[in-house]
Amino acid sequence: MDSTSFFVYISIFEVNIDGSYKVTTNSIRNLIKEYFKDGKCIRTIGKLVKVSHSTVFAVIKRWKLRDTVENALKLGTPHKLTPRIRSFITHKIKRNPRLSAVKLTTELEKRFAIKENPETVKRAIRSYGYSSRVARRKFFVNEKNKKVTSGFFKIYGRQRYIALGKRHICG
Repeated sequence: MDSTSFFVYISIFEVNIDGSYKVTTNSIRNLIKEYFKDGKCIRTIGKLVKVSHSTVFAVIKRWKLRDTVENALKLGTPHKLTPRIRSFITHKIKRNPRLSAVKLTTELEKRFAIKENPETVKRAIRSYGYSSRVARRKFFVNEKNKKVTSGFFKIYGRQRYIALGKRHICG
């Protein structure tokens, strides 16, 4: 390969919005593959293409494994609810736990212009730890609460607790 084509390939680098790292394009990957076929060492290829040797190794490994340097296709269907929509749902449930899934779906349709099944919304709510008709989270029992309940049993005894239908008595 001549040096003029090398500079043409280098100018194709893409940079992320924040400029954090460069994306290795298919043309550079093909260039790495050609240099490797010519018998050049990984580190020298990295210096020639101005890419780290670990990137060169990864490209060569992928080429040997799949016989192509291009990105693999994504498998499976994408999620129905994006993270933004899921956080919107949890925010609404936190503010009003009595809000029904059907009302939430109509609100999603108005706000995000997507039509969802109420069962999908219920599944999202349950995945965040909320359950039942009135969406509540399971309460957190910390050390302080454990001491309070054990103090109750020391004072009143377990028998009174059982006799009252297993309800907690406050005061």
